[in-house]
Amino acid sequence: MPRLSPAGPAGSHFVWQRVRVNKEWRTCLALPLVFGLLLLRVRLGGW
Repeated sequence: MPRLSPAGPAGSHFVWQRVRVNKEWRTCLALPLVFGLLLLRVRLGGW
């Protein structure tokens, strides 16, 4: 059965400092880049 209540501690929240410390900023930059490349590929008829 799926859980109806959220998992994890009730007081947790998103923290930008944690993104920087864990070096996840690279992912934040890579996702729009990859999306843009896919969009460009579709528009140029690569698929």
